[in-house]
Amino acid sequence: FLPGWWRLPLDSLTYRGVPMELVVRQLGGQEFLVQATSTDRVSSVIEKLALQSNSTTDCITLVSGTSKLRPRDILESLGVENGSELFMVLGPGCPDWAQKKGFTSEHRELLRQYIATHKLQDQDWHSSDEGMWKKLEIELANCEERKRSCNGWRSSISLFLSDGEANSIFKAKPGEEIGIAAEGHMHNNKGDSCIHQVLLALDTTIVAELANNVPGRGRKIPRKQIKLKAPKEPGPYMLWANSQLQYSMRDA
Repeated sequence: FLPGWWRLPLDSLTYRGVPMELVVRQLGGQEFLVQATSTDRVSSVIEKLALQSNSTTDCITLVSGTSKLRPRDILESLGVENGSELFMVLGPGCPDWAQKKGFTSEHRELLRQYIATHKLQDQDWHSSDEGMWKKLEIELANCEERKRSCNGWRSSISLFLSDGEANSIFKAKPGEEIGIAAEGHMHNNKGDSCIHQVLLALDTTIVAELANNVPGRGRKIPRKQIKLKAPKEPGPYMLWANSQLQYSMRDA
């Protein structure tokens, strides 16, 4: 909300957008009619479709023309109006715990592309969607355990859109500049007094300096807004948090 909105008359806060009916077709022929308003988010339409189709929201992707619609977007900002026709694509879904971290069902295919592009050694968990989600869940749990026990010189980073929404998959055109945000946690092994730096890297290129201090048994890394320029070569890239133990950020 913008500052001062609370002072507006009550009747100025009752605008709900323009009512409309959307036609949503599923590949294969099934058709759904969804009641919405122009100010609804795409996520609201997805929730209604999940009820009508006996699906879960994480399985549903909406497409308009050739473009996938992001759940957070407002319908009227996308040019969606009364009678608009959308398409519903059902996928295998994304676990609730991963959604809270900003992941979507695209994670698996993007990771497979990344593994193939960089010719990484094949692992058993690469072969199935379930294996990929399980591996991520295990690594996140291990990260939390290391944080509790202060085992090693470690850092963990969570990523966000510039408006604060958790997000772990960012899309951009080649060379486009986008805004993201990062925050996290860092600790030293058993709380020792080493100087600890945390960097954010895009593959092998450093894109942000996140922390440079002595965190002891643990310290929060404050949220930082970052301007990130997409590589000129299209394809999947990985954002990494990297810890260094140097006397200065320059050395790191």
